[in-house]
Amino acid sequence: MVTLFALPKPFEGHNGVIQRNALQSWTRMMGNPQLILLGDDAGVPETAAELGLEYGGPLERTEFGTPRLDHLFNRGQELARHDLVVYCNADIILAPDFPLHFKQIGDHFENFLMIGQRWDLDITEPIDFNDPDWMMQQKARIMREGCLHRHSGVDYFAFRKGLYPTIPPMAVGRVAWDNWLVMEAGRQNAAVVDASDAIFAIHQNHDYAHGGGYQAVWKGNDAQRNLKLAGMKNGLAGWIQNAATWRLLPGKLVPAAKTPPVDDIARASAEWPTYLKQATTLIEQGKAQQVLALLTPLQNAFGHIEEYHYIRAIALAHGQKIKEAVDACNAALRINPGSKPIKDLMSQLGVQPSTTWSQAGPSAQVAPAQTQVTAAVAPAPAAVTPAPAAAPKPVPKAKPRREIEADIDRAMRRIPEDVDSGLRDLQQAFEAMYDHIHEVGGSPRSVR
Repeated sequence: MVTLFALPKPFEGHNGVIQRNALQSWTRMMGNPQLILLGDDAGVPETAAELGLEYGGPLERTEFGTPRLDHLFNRGQELARHDLVVYCNADIILAPDFPLHFKQIGDHFENFLMIGQRWDLDITEPIDFNDPDWMMQQKARIMREGCLHRHSGVDYFAFRKGLYPTIPPMAVGRVAWDNWLVMEAGRQNAAVVDASDAIFAIHQNHDYAHGGGYQAVWKGNDAQRNLKLAGMKNGLAGWIQNAATWRLLPGKLVPAAKTPPVDDIARASAEWPTYLKQATTLIEQGKAQQVLALLTPLQNAFGHIEEYHYIRAIALAHGQKIKEAVDACNAALRINPGSKPIKDLMSQLGVQPSTTWSQAGPSAQVAPAQTQVTAAVAPAPAAVTPAPAAAPKPVPKAKPRREIEADIDRAMRRIPEDVDSGLRDLQQAFEAMYDHIHEVGGSPRSVR
């Protein structure tokens, strides 16, 4: 039916635990898929034998010692007995129905790439796969503790053999290789299908010690080489929401909504810090109406940014426009259903996000009966005024605003040289600024 191939890290410590969890979830997929492990890191051949998987041998490496993408994909397809093949990162837990969705896309398109977002979750112990409810238990944990990863991360690539006639010798597990695969599928005129709403994928959080640490993974020699080989000024076109031409929903396939051109997205990301600083100053001064006057006309420019809706929701709440604040929260949840800050703010407003389940897992929306929120249900002044200074256990203070703005400025200067790295640093600075806004505005502090 389908073939999955993977390139595990060494089966040591925490990585050993989470990779065994992932691989055991694959062995429970419907249709008895062919499962292949590649690479010669510690424990890979032995784990393949232990779990009854095929072992495909070592891979060629870059001059810096990292396995090469071209050899990984070529070898995986050579060993595949099926026409439908998947490369998946070895720390991703997949639901048993994954092959059924893959086959559905394969029956519909000859030339395609199926990708999707993942749910991030801290898992430190082996999962008991003998429990028939193991998947439902993980979905319940996701709803309590997990977060939907942004569209920039791609962890599985499902396609028909031959989609990639030529692949550059990029390093696996460094920057740009995943975005290149998505962009190349578009260049091959393939249908790019976003299966986030139908396929449930859990990423088990981990550190980057295996790759020499964060700096090596994102900015080291292999990372810089990848950026050159990819030949792209930024990876935005390889993000899921920007590349997808189709969406797979539970039971049906629909055209994907159009997103702004990637140049517009990059421009908006560069312009957003200026408006964020202005909005923060106004919130500090208690001028909610001026925040709305500043941001509302900018819907077309920043409507794709989750935090734009979040800042508007805070300002609306300060202005006691509770229903409009809930609507702004909903707009943010449509961008990121796993947003903890938004859920926290909704709870503070007296609106509990209801849980709905698709085959892919939990998402959060406001139940229709709850959207008519009034000040009588959740008094706005109490919901948004700062907590008393004498609270016995005050929330740790956010980073000083001047330091945050300096971080934003540094990230902005980095963007022209390295867009992806600059945007990541910019996002971290944004999150620090949102913590500051929570502190001065009295809204719930972000728990990202």
